[in-house]
Amino acid sequence: MEIPTELHCKAHELPFQASEGAIWCAKGCRYPVTRGIPRFVESGNYAKSFGRQWNEWRRTQLDSVSGISITRDRLERCLGGRLDVVRHKSVLEAGCGAGRFTEVLLGAGARVLSFDLSTAVDACRENIGERPDHYVFQADIDDAPIASGAFDIVICLGVLQHTPSPERSIENLARFVRPGGLLVIDHYAPHDSRNDQSHRSASRVVLRTIAIRLPPRIAFTLIRMICRVLIPIHRILRRPDRFRGQGRLRSWFRRFSPVMDYYESLPNLADVEAWMTLDTHDALTDRYKHHRTVEEIRSALMSAGLVVEAVYYDGNGVEARARRR
Repeated sequence: MEIPTELHCKAHELPFQASEGAIWCAKGCRYPVTRGIPRFVESGNYAKSFGRQWNEWRRTQLDSVSGISITRDRLERCLGGRLDVVRHKSVLEAGCGAGRFTEVLLGAGARVLSFDLSTAVDACRENIGERPDHYVFQADIDDAPIASGAFDIVICLGVLQHTPSPERSIENLARFVRPGGLLVIDHYAPHDSRNDQSHRSASRVVLRTIAIRLPPRIAFTLIRMICRVLIPIHRILRRPDRFRGQGRLRSWFRRFSPVMDYYESLPNLADVEAWMTLDTHDALTDRYKHHRTVEEIRSALMSAGLVVEAVYYDGNGVEARARRR
């Protein structure tokens, strides 16, 4: 196994060497390699439910499977409107999940190192396969074995709101960006009571309070069962008005139901109901769920020593780009 030069032992600031079943530094730090992936953390961490989720719905959110360019469009917008900025660049993807953004980055000509806190790395490796321009490992954003200033671009989408401290994670990610390089992030915005897809709707708050206290396997089974019961009702109510008041009933039901409903917002998805189940599980099992304003994200980026290029409300909440001086 050829180990990228950007990875090094944090304790001794030494490069890693590889042997069968492990990677290690000259001072004796040793980490297992399981199913071809270096593991710098235990898999039974607070992101365990995400690992189960991404391995169950491994291909659902890939543009190559969904039939629409939702991932490409989101990534392109976050990068400032152009994907070609990643061509021939070294890119660190923090929180890769099953590899939905990995697929697009590699297709745009980037060399990508991907990592995730959970066993989602197994799904990512299976989706992407073995290729010379991609390397995947399991690690924590707040303790990743990465050399300072090692990457042209660091991308972290759909992740920071689920870490113990988004501000600390932003500071750690900023260290991996080389001078003049770019950090690209997004984050949940504060609750909007007008949004019936809000993670803070009453039913989702109650169910999440229960789900995060259950073993991930049981929470997974519970949420799938809820989706199997409620999604057919969502499906019936989405049809053109067949009786008086159907539109008002649908609006009320969407606010009551914990299921994330994408029939209207993503009508062209190849398997919209799998996507709805996946995102419902995501919304109800995350151990941490933070919300930040544009001003708070701007402040966190500046505190990390970055020059903010853009920060605005869009996508999943707040999106931002900043450069290292």
